Amino acid sequence: MQNVRKYILIHHISREEKMRKKVISFSVILVFLSLGPLFAQEREGQKIVLSGVIQKALKENPKIKAAEEEWRAALEKVPQAKSLPDPMLRYSFFGQRVETRLGPQRNKFSLSQRFPFFGKLSLKGEIAQSHASMLEEKYGAVKADIELKVKKAFFSLYWLDYAIKISQEEKEVLQRLARIAGIKYETGTSSQQDVLKAQLEISKVLDKILTLKQMRKAAAAGLNSLLNRQPDVYMGEVEEYKVPEFQYELEDLYRWAKENRPELKKIQRRANSGL
Repeated sequence: MQNVRKYILIHHISREEKMRKKVISFSVILVFLSLGPLFAQEREGQKIVLSGVIQKALKENPKIKAAEEEWRAALEKVPQAKSLPDPMLRYSFFGQRVETRLGPQRNKFSLSQRFPFFGKLSLKGEIAQSHASMLEEKYGAVKADIELKVKKAFFSLYWLDYAIKISQEEKEVLQRLARIAGIKYETGTSSQQDVLKAQLEISKVLDKILTLKQMRKAAAAGLNSLLNRQPDVYMGEVEEYKVPEFQYELEDLYRWAKENRPELKKIQRRANSGL
């Protein structure tokens, strides 16, 4: 009877184990089915928009994050530099009673506070504030540099996508001309040299398309790096960009650069602070 119960128990556990494995397998299948559209969307995706990649780079780029952390860390030290040092609390134990003018003592507590020379505390605060301001300018310069690199990578992809498209159309035209040349050669109205020439031009265009695609792969890897992604992450086609009308004079650009360039602000602040 005991063996029968043992067999029933083992059989019941075995059935539960099989059922559990089936549930897990079914759950895994559901997960992959739900992720399928996501993978397809990543591969097919929407076209790349300039504002979107700039926003992502400003949020995810590691150099920007490091510069921001450095600036915020310096900013947190400004209140500390302006404050008095922490008071010192001391405790002494004599082991045996010591006679003092206040009577016998075995324990002693003392509290001390250091006060810097007049003006030294405010000077330390100014130096800390100036250092934090310079790091803020550095942070702004890093952001501007990354944004510029993202724009260059974006327009490189834009040009390469357009060049590949034009080359594909050129290849189709040459293939049609090659077929026509072949028909004329078969009917005796054209020479074999015309056929070979058409095939040679097709070969040149195919080589150009291959080179352009390799260049695009390198440009996409560079943009992925700026976005803090793996170099081989799929990069969709760039959205057509309408170049805005340029309404500025060269002198206006020089003046704007002098007033707003973070590197110039950093140098000016360092000169004013004497650091």
